[in-house]
Amino acid sequence: MDILNITNMNQKYIELAKQKLQNHKVNGSKTELSIFQVAELIDVINGRIEKITLNNTIQHFSVSLN
Repeated sequence: MDILNITNMNQKYIELAKQKLQNHKVNGSKTELSIFQVAELIDVINGRIEKITLNNTIQHFSVSLN
């Protein structure tokens, strides 16, 4: 998988997190997000969590020869 594609996927994930957090801000307690999910979205936006990393990508595409 190309590094630029991974970066692009991470950027899209951050944008999605921003949208979910904005929806939660507008709708307040009417949303289904828990406080832990909101905290995770904030961590994603602030760069503390990356949804897709090179190591995860390599692990998903590894092949066993046994």
